[in-house]
Order: sequence, then structure tokens, then C-alpha cells
Amino acid sequence: MAVNDDRSDRSDRRGAAPRRTDGRVPPHNLDAEESLLGALLLSRDVVGNVAELGLSVDHFYKPAHQHIYAAVRGLMATGQPVDIVTVADELRRNGLLDEIGGPQFLLELQNATPAISNAGRYAKIVQDTAVLRRMISVASEIAELAYHEPDDVTKALDEAETKMFEVAEDRVVDSTKPLAELLPLAMDKLQETFDRGDTITGTATGFNDLDEIMSGLQPSTLNIVGARPAMGKCVAWDTPMVDPTTGEVRTAEAWYLAGVAG
Repeated sequence: MAVNDDRSDRSDRRGAAPRRTDGRVPPHNLDAEESLLGALLLSRDVVGNVAELGLSVDHFYKPAHQHIYAAVRGLMATGQPVDIVTVADELRRNGLLDEIGGPQFLLELQNATPAISNAGRYAKIVQDTAVLRRMISVASEIAELAYHEPDDVTKALDEAETKMFEVAEDRVVDSTKPLAELLPLAMDKLQETFDRGDTITGTATGFNDLDEIMSGLQPSTLNIVGARPAMGKCVAWDTPMVDPTTGEVRTAEAWYLAGVAG
């Protein structure tokens, strides 16, 4: 992953991003940013695909690139075509066209794009370097927090942990799979349930009417119990509970601790 590049012909000419005060340049890849923007100017399909990846304006390192991508997103949101002419007009109306280098810079981006089909990979590189920059920023914030020697260290640890979790949550994880891969698994599960011949396909609760309606508690489902106050929706730590599978009786606390240990 590139940390810097030598494209002085276009990349370092306008809108250069600021360096760190210690002289080090934050991780970035201007080649990937420029290639991605060029692909966006060439194909409307790329605009839609990139939007699904969760790419945001802040993921771009160079301010000029941020302005261009913001203009592209603005046009896309209103259903307008995205090309050099429309993007240039959008930037002009926002007073940013001269700042990014004029229409000629957009043309250079378009002509320098290696391959439209690689736009997804370009976007991934842009996102990855943005995450690294965010990590550096958060690490600096955490270090500053520690240097101030807070009175409540536990609270400071929680705050530091929260900051790092926020960085992780910015990532977009693609969990989609082709239907051809999922369908055989579903069919196998249905066949297994049919062969077993049980009415209760999940975990029995012990409440027969409820089990008949839900076929037991099913994996990956959220079951919400709604009732009037004082109807027993919540239990105390010492409340005895019955395991519907084995009949074993344990307190709510014992169940919780067993789950944590397991």
C-alpha cells in the first residue's frame, strides 16, 4: 500500500493535503484516488457500485479529490448524469472549479484511468489508507489523554476503547454471498428438519402453546417479550430457571456465569 507517490505532474500541483507537524506524511495513495475519480467520470455504473461500498468524501486524502467526489455524489443523489461537463458545472456553482484545477484537471483524471473494471479495488485502497490515517489520529488523541493523567483511569480506558471501536465500525464489511452457495445449505437444513419429524425445530421453551407457534427458539432470531409491569419479564440473579433440554434448575446468575465461561 503506497504511502506516498511521485506524480508531480498532477497530484502535487493543486490542493495538496497538509503534512503532519513531525514531518511524516500520513498514509495515502493519490494514484488510487485519481484512478477512482476518473472511473466515476467515465461510467455511471461505477458511481452506483462505489456508493454501495460506503465510500465517503472524508476517505479521500487530497482536498481537491474530496471536492470532486462530493460533486459526483451530489449529482447522483438528484438523479443527474455524471460526466466531466456536469461535474465541472456542479463545482463551478459551488465556487470550487478553479480550486481543483478547472475542467482540464477533470479531463486529465478521466484520460489517466487505467481500467474502469478495477474501480472497486481503487475504492478499497482509498478506504484502507483512510482507516490508517484515522488510526493515527485516534492514537494521538489517546496518547494526549494519557499524558494529561486523568483522575479516573478506568473512565479514560473506556474512552480510549470507544475511540478505537469507532474506527473499526467505519469499515464496511461485505457479508453477501451468491444465492448458489446459500441455497444448498438451506435445502439441507430443511431436509434434516423434515427427516427428524419433530414439530419443535428449535429449542423448546417449555411453554407448549408458545413452542407450537414459534416451533421453539430459532437461531439468529430476536424474540421480544411484551407485557404489563410486574408480569415477570425480568428476573433477579437468584431466580431459579429450568433448562428445557435437561430439566436442570440453576439461578439466573449461574446461567450467566456458565455462558461467560463457555
